[in-house]
Amino acid sequence: MLSESAQTVTRQKEGRSYYVKFRESWLIHFKWLVYSPSAKGDYCKYCVLFFAKDNSTRTKPGVLVATPFTNFRKATGKDGILTSHEKLQYHKDAMMAGSEFKGG
Repeated sequence: MLSESAQTVTRQKEGRSYYVKFRESWLIHFKWLVYSPSAKGDYCKYCVLFFAKDNSTRTKPGVLVATPFTNFRKATGKDGILTSHEKLQYHKDAMMAGSEFKGG
């Protein structure tokens, strides 16, 4: 279980502060997701480890790979970052590479 302070990120918008919470249920639903307390954000453990720098789409790694995902408001839903990340080809390739690495 994450501490309360680890789960909350403070954001500024138009001079006002607000808090956005990380939901631990995301770790259950998205098995590839890991939370970094030091970065106060999420990463895709498979893409961080197995992103193919020579991928055929020439896609550069971004949120969840090169940088932590911290805008928890945009996590899920039809166009949510976590939902969209699962559909990316480089994510699927990284998941396969991770599965092969683990031996099945």
